[in-house]
Amino acid sequence: MSFTYFDVQEIFAETEREQKGDFAECLETYETTGFSHRWIQPPVACYFVTTMDKKGNVNCTPVSMGTAFQSAPPNMRWCYAFAMNNDRDGRKNLDETGECVISYYPYELLRESEIIGLPVPKGINEIDVAGLTPLPSKKVKPYGIAECVSNLEAKVIETIRVDGSTLYVFEIVEVSVRDEYMERDKVTPHEPGLGAADLLFEVSIKGNPPRLNYMRMDKTIYPTPDDIGCDARWIGTFEEWMDSEERRGKINAATKERILQLNREWKNNPDPDSNAKVKEELTDYLKLICWHGKECKKQPVKKNPKVISEKQKDHETIRNKVGYYDFTHKLLKVTGKDAAEFLDKMFVANISKARTGTAKYTTMLNEDGKIIDDVIVFHIDADTYWISTLYIDELIAWFDQHRSFEDMTYTEITDDVTMYAVQGPNSRELMNKILKNPVNDLKHFHIEDNQIDAMRVKIARSGYTGELGYEIYCVPSDAERIERSLEKYGQEYGVRKIKTDVIVTSIPREKGYVLMSDLEGTNPLETGFDWTVDWEKDFIGKEALQRDKEKGVGRKLVGFIVPKTSANIQAGDEIKVNGISAGRVTMFTYAYTIGQNIGFALIDTDKAQVGDLAVVAETGVILTERCFYDVSNSRVKG
Repeated sequence: MSFTYFDVQEIFAETEREQKGDFAECLETYETTGFSHRWIQPPVACYFVTTMDKKGNVNCTPVSMGTAFQSAPPNMRWCYAFAMNNDRDGRKNLDETGECVISYYPYELLRESEIIGLPVPKGINEIDVAGLTPLPSKKVKPYGIAECVSNLEAKVIETIRVDGSTLYVFEIVEVSVRDEYMERDKVTPHEPGLGAADLLFEVSIKGNPPRLNYMRMDKTIYPTPDDIGCDARWIGTFEEWMDSEERRGKINAATKERILQLNREWKNNPDPDSNAKVKEELTDYLKLICWHGKECKKQPVKKNPKVISEKQKDHETIRNKVGYYDFTHKLLKVTGKDAAEFLDKMFVANISKARTGTAKYTTMLNEDGKIIDDVIVFHIDADTYWISTLYIDELIAWFDQHRSFEDMTYTEITDDVTMYAVQGPNSRELMNKILKNPVNDLKHFHIEDNQIDAMRVKIARSGYTGELGYEIYCVPSDAERIERSLEKYGQEYGVRKIKTDVIVTSIPREKGYVLMSDLEGTNPLETGFDWTVDWEKDFIGKEALQRDKEKGVGRKLVGFIVPKTSANIQAGDEIKVNGISAGRVTMFTYAYTIGQNIGFALIDTDKAQVGDLAVVAETGVILTERCFYDVSNSRVKG
């Protein structure tokens, strides 16, 4: 083994002599010696530090070094430590007020981080220039940033001067975490928190002029945008920055002079109240320069209100109010004294043990133990069952193939029944309004007779949404009147008729619900449905499934999230982990509740596992558990 030794003291002394103490130039010079500061401090997730002076002027600074630690009893608390150069406005504010907010930001805010690091005049709010949204704090005066993953409210408890820098030790007094990242954390193994967020890490300072290079969790390198800031050296002065923007053609000489004049006026009177107009005009100019030809995360100019698509309206109605829609499946009625025994043979669940008025989710296997259908079986009365499926022709053919001398009959009744799904947190109140008998005591996966006016119906408490929900089974001739009743009595609960495909895309998928397109060629053990299998009875495919169980599950149907806003991923696309093929995509859609693209994938467990970074169609994804929403099922339980 061999090692290269660096005399760090001599490297710093030499670079300071050469560059006359210019911090930015020193960094660039000592990098060229073959030494990198990353051999002392590994890449740390980047964050913003927001401070406020006594007048209320905000400063925000990007930071890429620091550490958190927990103090020991008797006074346990979470602490954070980082250093700032003494010439930083943030350092001056910390000395004045002793408070800040530390905000971890995702890679989507790369441009915003560059803007915040520009030589913006003291007292001009970098967060405003960057087009980000202030998030009110609970225990400190500086605020957090709504677009960030988490915001740590902190108060100074120790200060140490080290040459031209100041080391601060803070107590973390309050933490805010965006809900979408909280939801993501629940479906990631071991709940790694920030470890599962797509953060940025500063890795090097390269180029002429020197620029920061960043890395994401998937090791992709992102250089700092070079269309803003000083084009002669790293950071530079405000005047040098404006000269650079004039050379880029973003501003002309007259505009530059106006900006410099505003800066002088602001420096002479940096009061946010008495000099508010100057501050506002200078801020607006800087926004236009920074976002010239670019899309801001929070637009700095007024625009028309955001248009919400019909899909999103439907989605949010089901999640927050109540929606209804015709969701009639194919229905097979099975009746006779041998019906339960026959269904036990055909399905993995124990149908004969299902009490009257209950339902069971189950799968049907072929002789190789592979799923060929997934269904809901309702036990209607003593010897009568309804089977809800999407593939009734194949179901009947399979029954015909395996029927012998059982005393039973099965008949398709799809044309005799219409089913309305009524789904959402307000569904129980609406159902109680239109039904003769309240459904307060109707349990999940139970079905019972009821009435809407004089119309006889069956009401099941079930659904394919992940919300409290019900299904109304009626004769088709009553369908129009039932819709009118839902509309009439549902207005006070925000009812909406659902007309888009969210009922089979975003709504069920972010809950982890599957379709046969996900299950094709799999067995219940690979898809997380082992809980549906009754090993105490015989069923078609049991022997093959038993062998698979003894051998061990080699595949798993998992979820994945796509940090990238837009991605062209399709079912069937190959998934690679560490450059090796590890499975295929079965589903891809946008999940409105968590605000991200999601998908399902069937992976080889010896090549990939939940938590891995993977690549699909040249897009980075993170493998997760399959449920992205309400993991505890509290919504379904109502």
